[in-house]
Amino acid sequence: MDRRCNHSHYWTTSPVSDRKAGSTTLHLHGKFEITEQATQATVVAEVIYWDAAPGYFLQTFGSEVPVDVIEELIAEAKEKIVSVHS
Repeated sequence: MDRRCNHSHYWTTSPVSDRKAGSTTLHLHGKFEITEQATQATVVAEVIYWDAAPGYFLQTFGSEVPVDVIEELIAEAKEKIVSVHS
């Protein structure tokens, strides 16, 4: 994912596997305008697939994220994480 929404920019990076923990995570990064000259980038959400559950879990980190961005994140996680485990 790489999309803009109002004054924010959201993107994902490749899924990260943690074999020891038994999980794979897809992070959603967000870049927000603080002022006209300053922006801040941070991880705003992640989808984790736990082998032990097995299942997907969504975690957010104190930012408001549009629902359509979260829906796209979940769809992308299900597509990309399955390919990591195949």
